[in-house]
Amino acid sequence: MFLICISHFHLFAQIGTYTKAKSELIELIISNKIRVDEKINATTFNYLIQIEKVELKYDTLIIVAKPTKFKVTLSGKAKILSEGEKAPTKTFKTSILNKFEDYYPKSVVLGNLSFNEPTFEEGENLKKFADNIVILRENYSKEIEKNEKSKFLDSLLIDFEKKIQNNQNQKNNSEEIEKQRELMVQANLFFDQKQYNKVIELYEEAININLKSYPPLYYNLALVYALTENYQFAIYNMKRYLIVEPNAEDKKEVQDKISEWKINLNN
Repeated sequence: MFLICISHFHLFAQIGTYTKAKSELIELIISNKIRVDEKINATTFNYLIQIEKVELKYDTLIIVAKPTKFKVTLSGKAKILSEGEKAPTKTFKTSILNKFEDYYPKSVVLGNLSFNEPTFEEGENLKKFADNIVILRENYSKEIEKNEKSKFLDSLLIDFEKKIQNNQNQKNNSEEIEKQRELMVQANLFFDQKQYNKVIELYEEAININLKSYPPLYYNLALVYALTENYQFAIYNMKRYLIVEPNAEDKKEVQDKISEWKINLNN
């Protein structure tokens, strides 16, 4: 078995920048309340709405909240006006791409939503909110692209699995296996020269000769993609390895690598 030996190849699990910013933003929002301004005749009333659930899907911030009768005083403190029957939940949506009035405003206004609570005003929480909005905006287009690529690779995996199932009874051809071994030896030489694009090209050529005769090709290809930090294709090829070799002795190790690479996708 020709396997690439990468002694330094170990990926430590880290929380990616995008994921961390998303998690912190949701945590900050859910610990506060939405402020709603309601104008009745010539008088404007301010209400605080208790937040029950927060989601962030791409650029859309979705907040599920339950309206309650709170009045916000000028000092920012809430006073109960009345207690009625249980109010139905409402869903509020806005975009993180909407104008964020100032970098560190005294209260947070994001699109059509306002957040106002003493613990959320000027200070570390407000700074974290602003910083995380900036991070999410900067990574928004990359996140869209990554998710679209993920869907595409998932569809390729489905097609690949069907091909393997349809060729279960296909016998391995000795000439094909020898050609694959030859290409793999060439790939290893280019690997030593750190010409990773050439390595990938040779592995793909070897795989296309016969999809199931030499499973280590997928394993090695996955390692090279990971080495170039292309974690989506690393995961894709390691999954292909498990499809071709479902009872692989190193199955647990392979699944661990896939888990690590999924975390690294968010870096």
